[in-house]
Amino acid sequence: MEKDHGSEFPVIKGAWPDWWTDGFGASARETATTRLASSSLTANEAGLSMALIAGVKLPDDINKCIDLTDNALLFYTEHTLGYSESVREPLSQPTIEQRSLKESYAWEANRRAASVGEEAMGLLQSKFNREGQPSLIVFNTLNWKRSGLATVYIDHQIVPRGKIAGIFDHDGNRLAVQPVLHRSDVTEWAIWVKDIPAFGYKKYIIKAIDDIRTTEENSNSKTLENQWYQIETDL
Repeated sequence: MEKDHGSEFPVIKGAWPDWWTDGFGASARETATTRLASSSLTANEAGLSMALIAGVKLPDDINKCIDLTDNALLFYTEHTLGYSESVREPLSQPTIEQRSLKESYAWEANRRAASVGEEAMGLLQSKFNREGQPSLIVFNTLNWKRSGLATVYIDHQIVPRGKIAGIFDHDGNRLAVQPVLHRSDVTEWAIWVKDIPAFGYKKYIIKAIDDIRTTEENSNSKTLENQWYQIETDL
């Protein structure tokens, strides 16, 4: 057909959007949740594959758990997003009930995907020995080397308030870290991890250290500066 009639085929260019997608704009939070759950499920399934390759027996019901996650994702992303009169009757019973039912699939998918991830991490953890110091393992389930930002909660019994989480690789190199959230018992740290091998991992050691440089810079300084901005504080 291409050889004999290719030049005869009409070519039509333009947009052909699905008009049902207006619902995803009206449910942005749930839509974001399902997209994150979908990508997390893919990564978690790869984590299960890593465990299986390493010789770990997978739970008998793990496929059922994955299927239930997929079902929740499918029921949320199916085209109907709620009551057709939801704009004119936002507080009507059909509007409230149908929206609640629809968004429940997003939260179910998120919960089930996280559960699959916990299962994968537990299985992978069984293949590693404990270190003499607290350690952190970062897995890369993709098939190419990757660098990126990872966040992790570290208990204050490991890194007390007022200390810096020193994250070191096996060569003694210290990774860039930044606290992003403090709670009474833990601090969440953003960590820049570099060159995690394809379908592999890196293990890091956690040490509580004094960041003298940061203390000296901020003790009496009224200036905050990076490579783009400088802020002077008027006390």
